Amino acid sequence: AEAVREGRLDLALTYDLGADLRGLVLSELASLRPMVIIGADHPLARGRSVRLKDLADEPYVMFEGPGSREYFEALLAENDISPPVAYSSTSLEAVRSAVGNGFGFTVLVMRPNNSVSYDGKRLKVLRVQEEVRSLRIVLASRGSRRRESIVSRFVDHARRFFEREALRSVGIDEDRPVEAR
Repeated sequence: AEAVREGRLDLALTYDLGADLRGLVLSELASLRPMVIIGADHPLARGRSVRLKDLADEPYVMFEGPGSREYFEALLAENDISPPVAYSSTSLEAVRSAVGNGFGFTVLVMRPNNSVSYDGKRLKVLRVQEEVRSLRIVLASRGSRRRESIVSRFVDHARRFFEREALRSVGIDEDRPVEAR
């Protein structure tokens, strides 16, 4: 963020959390709703969604990416739960593997394209029933009216990319014709 303010960078692709983005213009590219990940053999895995309160006493596997701990702890606290932390890691796959091996549940905003961890354990993604704060992916800029052509093209490309990803997440692939059902 500081490099953008100082003009050393034209843009920063970032989450709207964890960096001091004051004074910058933010263009939202995506809004990521948190989801619960549990092992496929967990008793709650039969459902499609879960209330966070139902996990209050379950062990929690914490993802410790930049800014993640604060975001997820606040999310859980806003829902009046403070589950015991069973394991934490800065590796998304280590967290998914721990969940698959029965260490507990996790809450993530990133969802890999498969439901199997690297060590072959099946995982289940559950929608959070409560209204929870999303995490936004944004482009941060100084907001000058005149942008270089390459910067404008990147902004357009980023918007199109995230629009396509949003369509894919609901089962629509722009690269394939939609089949009649």
